[in-house]
Amino acid sequence: MYLWRNLNRLDIEVLRLVCLCILFNWTEAHAAKCWMFHAFAVRLVKGLKLNLESPGSFTEQEATRRLVWFVFVSEILAALSCPVESGSLVIDASRLSGSIPLGNHP
Repeated sequence: MYLWRNLNRLDIEVLRLVCLCILFNWTEAHAAKCWMFHAFAVRLVKGLKLNLESPGSFTEQEATRRLVWFVFVSEILAALSCPVESGSLVIDASRLSGSIPLGNHP
């Protein structure tokens, strides 16, 4: 219920819930729902500018990186599963300024 009441908010909590919906629908083979939630997740990442590195604690940065990379990788998987023209990805890899999760840490 929380997700449906807060879909109009530009918030990282909403993005977390949308990512969980993507995972659930992916495992249940509901492609249309997965595609819909994925489109929303990509727009949240871009709207919140999470593709750019931001200040914060290590834990916050790492959680954000993991969300962004999940959305990025799931976008690639969604694009591969659908016959569309090349260049249809919304998140451009060259515009991701953050590192991969735990990419710069031992």
